[in-house]
Amino acid sequence: MALYLNRSGVVPQPERPALSMATTTVRPPASQFSPVPRRFWAPGLELFEVLGQIVLFAAGALRAASRAVRYHHEIWWYAAFLAIGSTPVALAMTFFSGAQCSVEAYHTLHQLGGAESYAGIFNALCDLREITPLFFGFAIGAKVGCGLVAELGTMRINEEIDALETMGVPSVPFLVSTRMIACLLVLPLMYVLSLATSFFASWVVQRFQIGLVSNGVYFSYFWRFTNLTDFGFSMIKAVVFAFLVICVGVYYGYHVKGGAVGIGRAVAKTMAISLVMIVVVNAILTQIFWGTNPNLPIPA
Repeated sequence: MALYLNRSGVVPQPERPALSMATTTVRPPASQFSPVPRRFWAPGLELFEVLGQIVLFAAGALRAASRAVRYHHEIWWYAAFLAIGSTPVALAMTFFSGAQCSVEAYHTLHQLGGAESYAGIFNALCDLREITPLFFGFAIGAKVGCGLVAELGTMRINEEIDALETMGVPSVPFLVSTRMIACLLVLPLMYVLSLATSFFASWVVQRFQIGLVSNGVYFSYFWRFTNLTDFGFSMIKAVVFAFLVICVGVYYGYHVKGGAVGIGRAVAKTMAISLVMIVVVNAILTQIFWGTNPNLPIPA
């Protein structure tokens, strides 16, 4: 084998890459430098991400409402189903909430030195402004929200939604937008009935259970502290609560994954998020409506 020599008579050696003395510094994860561990703030970020997805999905469903009008049979069918199946639940919850409010009104005012004659004032403010909208929202969350998740989730698991898309039927306008329209048509009327039921329950307690306040005195103070402005604010509260529940329900129902277990988890998430949102939004709306102006017929 021939060897090739250089001019110095030495066999040339192949060049070897120079070894770098630079070392790579391994840094610990950034979360280790955070004053708050990731396990504490990660759930909060995840919640905000989910809320953003719910808002975007609800906005898309509202934009598709004009296309959902063509499916008016689906709208009226679900409106009838909602009115028949959910109204008794809402009426039952608001009846007992009004009764509880009336009991507390009498005994609280009685301990203030015989002021039980003003029970009508307490019931007017309690029923109209706070208790009835809250319990109505809870009833809608338990009945309508969970029902939407179960219905749409079952259709997603059984691939019925995919079948609609295959047949050329847009699933969001047909399944989501129609149900949102039906809820917005029925729920305001349902709330009026619920509010009347709450008023009736408060009067029944004062008239038949306690019986120490005459009807004339009770209704004199009750109607004096009941006005159209408060009724409008109360209606806004109820509609907002119901709409929030519907948005959460259709989102989780439409995006269910994992079979029956996934449906159960989606129902649980819907209930948790709906209840928290109702309480938080109720506090915000109360501050907006009556935080600076109590709107009471009492001279300053």
